[in-house]
Amino acid sequence: MDEILREIENYEKIVPFADEATMVLKAHLLMEQSLWKFVAERIEDAELLTALRAENSGVRDGKALVQLAQALSTRDDVPIHNEHRVWPALHTLNSLRNKLAHELEPDRKKVERYMREFSKALLGDITGHLNRDFYYAAMIPLADLGINRVPGTWSDTQ
Repeated sequence: MDEILREIENYEKIVPFADEATMVLKAHLLMEQSLWKFVAERIEDAELLTALRAENSGVRDGKALVQLAQALSTRDDVPIHNEHRVWPALHTLNSLRNKLAHELEPDRKKVERYMREFSKALLGDITGHLNRDFYYAAMIPLADLGINRVPGTWSDTQ
């Protein structure tokens, strides 16, 4: 539980309730940090982990990092909480981040659509307050990755 609280406190400290671009980019960076912690708990080989995090690595960030974490999670005895929502939402967040980071003037309607899609995938019902929905939705995968940072075993559930 402490790990979840640390993730949420860090999120609230770093991600401002502000404009869409700032919220999305900062939330995405925190997700990548959390994904690397998740991956690091599943790869014992320190040299391999260093190579995967290297600047020229194909899985250093973005979609490939989400795919790596998702693939590693399939080896866990206990599936991660909310996996049916978390992985698709993280892929959507990555697409949203790419739209904002790689387009000089991103299509506002597309950005809003991705934000709604991300929020709805995690919250179910959304309020229609785009920034607020996104802000709170982004806490969910951080909490889920925090809960499941260390791979669970069936004996943990008893």
